[in-house]
Amino acid sequence: MIFHAVAIAFLAAGARPSPLGGPSDDAETAGLSLRLIPAKSNVFVGEPDKLTLQWSTKQPLMIDRLGVNLYLDAGEGFKEYRDCERRNQPYQFGETLQPGSALWSTYTLGAHQVRQGSASNAGFEFALPRAGKYRVKAAYTFIGGRPPIESNTVTIEAQWPEGREKDLFFKYLQARPEFTTTCNASLAADDGERVEKLLRDYAHSLYLARTRLWSWQREDGAVARRVFAGRSPMDRTPLQASEAQGLLQEIDSADFNGSAFDDERLVLAAQLRDKWGDHQGTLRIYNELIAKYPESEAAEHAREWVARELAKENRESKESPE
Repeated sequence: MIFHAVAIAFLAAGARPSPLGGPSDDAETAGLSLRLIPAKSNVFVGEPDKLTLQWSTKQPLMIDRLGVNLYLDAGEGFKEYRDCERRNQPYQFGETLQPGSALWSTYTLGAHQVRQGSASNAGFEFALPRAGKYRVKAAYTFIGGRPPIESNTVTIEAQWPEGREKDLFFKYLQARPEFTTTCNASLAADDGERVEKLLRDYAHSLYLARTRLWSWQREDGAVARRVFAGRSPMDRTPLQASEAQGLLQEIDSADFNGSAFDDERLVLAAQLRDKWGDHQGTLRIYNELIAKYPESEAAEHAREWVARELAKENRESKESPE
């Protein structure tokens, strides 16, 4: 199996200066274009942000969406930034990008582990730890060693939090950045309880949006386990949306409009409805997602689901007797 050198480096620890001096001349011959889009250009210090990379090409091109490195300039030049949430993305190696279409990949600019954790310190730091302007760009290395191709550079400005967010940040999160990320999934039991309390006490916090999504996913698993625990081992009845109604309502009613992760909330709401047997609800939310966030990896996923369902309905209508 062939792997990018950059993909292997992407999994290593630490940061190093960017080796890139600018876009290569090879970009034109390859026909590949990369456009980096921040979900938010203005955030609080330490607030997780999301970056979306749009891939387009002038000619059919085989790509690997895991072969991307991010570079962050916090005022001392560009250094490689490793998004720990990116490691387990289920991309297919060797996708073909076609002219006239686009693919998308997303990256979380948030708390990340920069050193080995200990009993007193998990080793996490915020990507945007101080007030000021930060520059970010992406670079992709082709199979076969062609020079890297860079995206545009985007600027994100961080300011000190205010109101309830200020209270949350300085009381709790400044010393525990890992509470804002899903990269530290193995929190100690008392830390897990502390995070759940913060989610209750700061229900609309922008800092805790990623953590709240993770909490909902855990709750979905707990609901499913409770349902199956009450069934006979021979019971193959599909899950029913009514059995998870409380969780689905909580996700639907959550205010994520100021967050960089509202598209992921909609994806989760649709995926859970699909799992729990609410086909029409799934279709409704995916259509909402496509309309609201058309230039996103989430919308790409939604369009694929809608296309599969339409193809399935067409096959079934042809197979059904007149």
